[in-house]
Formats: sequence, structure tokens, C-alpha cells
Amino acid sequence: MTVINEASREWLHNCSTQQQLDRFNNDGYIVVEDALSAEMIHRLTQVVDGIENEERKRQNLDSHQILQKFRTVIEDDIFLQLLDWPQTFPLVWDILGWNIQLYISHLIIYPPELEKKGEELGTGGWHQDGGRPVREMERPQPRLSLKVSYWLSDVDSSSNGAMQIIPGSHKLDALPPSSDLDDGKVLDLCVKAGTAVLFDRRMWHRRGLNTSNISRKVLFSAIATAG
Repeated sequence: MTVINEASREWLHNCSTQQQLDRFNNDGYIVVEDALSAEMIHRLTQVVDGIENEERKRQNLDSHQILQKFRTVIEDDIFLQLLDWPQTFPLVWDILGWNIQLYISHLIIYPPELEKKGEELGTGGWHQDGGRPVREMERPQPRLSLKVSYWLSDVDSSSNGAMQIIPGSHKLDALPPSSDLDDGKVLDLCVKAGTAVLFDRRMWHRRGLNTSNISRKVLFSAIATAG
């Protein structure tokens, strides 16, 4: 008789469904609600707040300026737990396969910009992730990698600086024309704290304006095929 331990049972429970795989392949992203427990959100936030205090001093940033910290994974052992987090890692495995590696860990803290309340976001800021290899890669681009974002604060409206995405744009090598962007094809990714979002690094996206009264806090893990 085959005996399944609790860890294996949890893994199987969180494996991707065909609907999730279809969503990722067609739209370029998957939303995993309640990926982080309230306790884990609290623990991560405590560590992140400590990193913010140190990094603002080191980078000479005022409290109202956006903070970005790369190589976050080496700052505290709690970030290592996210490498194979049970609610997200089976999905990553199903999408990219078993031979994978973390190549970016990135913290972004985006304080409110109240002075921009009522302003339009404009047409700039759209990008694909991947850095220099994207510019040098053959077309159409292969997938190669994805990102997992762990949201530590509520971003439940566009005014919280919600990430904007263009579903399906991971299949495009160029940003759609502005006429398409004005045609309801842009999605504000509104999520609650504890949500994880997996997205294809080729998907065109940008950061929205945070005109709320709280800082937007999010951790990104970029995971790539290793061979």
C-alpha cells in the first residue's frame, strides 16, 4: 500500500489544474489567493520593515521615495522558505519543469504619492522583464522564466499602485499600440495581502500610481529554467 505523507499530500493539493495551466499559457498569469498565511505575512513584514530601515539609510532615501532591494533572499532565512513555498512551487514546477533556479529576488516598497492624486498615469513605464538577454534574443522569444510576486500589503484598488498588465501580451514581441491600451485591454492587478501572482516574464506590465495612504510592499522571485 502506498503511504502519502503530509508534505506530499500538500504538494498534490497545490499542483496546477488544467484551467490554471491554460490561464498561464493564454493570459500569461495566475493569481493564487491566500498563498501566505496571516502569520507568514506578519513575519515577512517584520523582516521587510527592518530591511527598509537599513536600506533607506544606506541608499540615502527619504521615507516618501520608492525603495528597491535586490538579492533579498540573502537578507534573512525566512526568504528561503519562499523558494519552495507549498502554495506556489508546485505551480512553478508544472510550468517550467524540475530543472529550475532562482536568479532574482527583489523587494519593492512604494510609498504613497499623494501629490499625484487625480493625475493620469500616461503611456510610459511598460516593459518586459529579462534584462539584456531580451534585447539579444531571437524572435519570437521563448518563455525561459517566470516571476512570483508575494503581496504583503492590500492592493485592492488601482489607487494602491496596482501592477498593470496586458493579459496575453507575453505572446507579443512589441508593446501593443496606444489605441489598444485605451481599449480596455489593460488590467489593474488588484489583490489582497497574502496573494501570490505568477506571471510570464514576457508579459508587458508596469507599476500604477500609489495615491492611497499606505505603502505598497511586494516581494518578487524570478525563476528560470536551468538547462
